[in-house]
Amino acid sequence: MNIFDARKATRAPRVLQVLQDSYRVSNAVWDELPVAMYICEADGRLVQFNRRACDIWGYKPDLSSDVARFGIACKLYRTDGTLVTADDSLMREVLATGKSKRDVSVIMERSDGSRVTVLGNMDPVIDDDGKIVGAVNCFQDVTSLKEPTFNLGAGHDENGDTLFETAQRLDAICDHAKIGITEADAAGKIISVNDAMCTITGFNRDELVNGTIYTRTHSDDVARDRLNYRQQVTGGYDRYAIEKRFVRKDGAVIWLSVLSSSVRGRDGNFLYCLRVIQDITERKNAEDGI
Repeated sequence: MNIFDARKATRAPRVLQVLQDSYRVSNAVWDELPVAMYICEADGRLVQFNRRACDIWGYKPDLSSDVARFGIACKLYRTDGTLVTADDSLMREVLATGKSKRDVSVIMERSDGSRVTVLGNMDPVIDDDGKIVGAVNCFQDVTSLKEPTFNLGAGHDENGDTLFETAQRLDAICDHAKIGITEADAAGKIISVNDAMCTITGFNRDELVNGTIYTRTHSDDVARDRLNYRQQVTGGYDRYAIEKRFVRKDGAVIWLSVLSSSVRGRDGNFLYCLRVIQDITERKNAEDGI
């Protein structure tokens, strides 16, 4: 099971609500996610997209139009140069088969004639009865990392990482994001954090990086987060969402919404995780009548 297995869905029109509930994030945070995303219903109708998707597409699609069915908001070409149509798109295949598509590379031609290379990952949304009610695509512009052969598995960047691995890191560690972003290894040790994470927690980078994702988690919430993370690392699922308490440097206890996503190599082995974090203390206090 992954985060896109929508166990609450009962009909296709609820796919957007189901996914947003699964992510446990507001529309504002959805728009601030460092990866482009869009959601289709079972018939391929585009029902939601975030700001990063518009940046890559080069325009904002009209949800009342069928032009962008199956997420094709621009002309798409396979790496061999052949045109991708709505009839043979990978998103249509995901919706038809219920099978995810991983690390798909396509060339996107925008309305101004410019072309970018995009790396995408598509997952179906499935209800309690096993019915496919929609699908989601998470994608990134990897043009600057792409070789002319369009072989993401070939070549390395200046740090020795494969371009495939580097592409998955693109944008996700941006220091100017308005939401907290943390990278952690398989043991849960924090590798890096952005400025927003320091602001949320009150700790500086060195203090956070010297710990783990559990170090300052409230003691009552550590076991649950540790169990979920262990299952993520071992391949039980690639993503999970959790709300947990965290003890700030000033001693205050705050609530965090955490979206933890795996980054894996081509061999499927866990490389590290990206955790997108939002302070939801105000909402939790409102729910408790505080």
